[in-house]
Amino acid sequence: MSLAMLVLRKIAWMPLLGLAILTLGVALSRTRYRGPGRREAEVLRTEAVPGAGTNPYRPTYASDGAGLPDWAAFRNAVRWPERFARLGLAIALVGVFLLPVILWLARHPESAALKPLLTQAIVLLSVAIAFTWEEPALGRRRDYVRAVLAERGLAANRSSDADFVGVAEQNRGTHLGNGSDDVGFATLDAAELTLHLASGELRVARDAVTSVERVRFRGDTMGLYGVKPVWLRWRTSPEAAERSLYLVAKGGESAFAFARATDGLAERLTRWRDRGPARGG
Repeated sequence: MSLAMLVLRKIAWMPLLGLAILTLGVALSRTRYRGPGRREAEVLRTEAVPGAGTNPYRPTYASDGAGLPDWAAFRNAVRWPERFARLGLAIALVGVFLLPVILWLARHPESAALKPLLTQAIVLLSVAIAFTWEEPALGRRRDYVRAVLAERGLAANRSSDADFVGVAEQNRGTHLGNGSDDVGFATLDAAELTLHLASGELRVARDAVTSVERVRFRGDTMGLYGVKPVWLRWRTSPEAAERSLYLVAKGGESAFAFARATDGLAERLTRWRDRGPARGG
C-alpha cells in the first residue's frame, strides 16, 4: 500500500466529517428568520404577556402573541447551530493540518515520539481558529431584531448592519458574548443615544452620560482576539443612581470584526459625548 493511501485511510474521514458538520451548522445558522414555527407560536399564545417591564436598564418588550418569540428563546435556538458550525470547522482543520504531519512522520519514523506533541498543537491551533468565528448566525439575529422593530412600527429596514450591537449589564462572556443578553441597533443624534433593542427602546441623553470607557472582556475568548467592550455610564439626575451598560459592536461574524467594530463604536461615542454626534453615527 502506498504512503499516500495509508495516510488517506488514517485521516480522510476527519476533514469529511468536519465538512459535513460544518455545512449543517452553517445551513442552520444562516437560514433567514421568517418568524416562529407552529410550536413557538403556541408557546406565545399561552405564555406571552403584553406590557413593559420596569427594569431601568432593559425595558422589556413583550410580543402580543402575533408571532415573535422573546429574545432569550430565539438566542438559545440559534446557539446550537453555531456550535455545530464551529465544531465542524475545528474537526476539518485538524484533519487538514494532520495530513502533512502524518506524511512527514511516515518518511521520518525516527521522529515518531513527536506525534503526540504535534497532534496536541494541531488540535489547539484548530480550536483557536474555530473560536475566532464568533457568531455564524449573526445574520439571523439581525433579521430577528428587524422583525421585532417592524412589529413595533419602526422603520427597521433603515437600520444599518454596522450599527448592530450587543448589550448587557454584566461584562461576562455568558452575558455579553455568545449572542448577548440583548441586541439591537444603536443610533446617535445631537441630543441622545437610542438603542432599538429586542427587549425595548432605551434612550440615553448626551448630557446624562458620565463616562465612556473601554474595559477588558472577562470570561470570553473574544477578549483574546482584541475585543474590548464599551462601558457606558449615565445618570438621569444628580440624585439618581448611576446606570451602566456594556456594549460590543457586531461588525461581522468573526471576533476580529467585533474588535474593529467595537473600536469604531467607542470612538463615535466618545466624540459624540464630547462634541456632539459623530459623522455617520
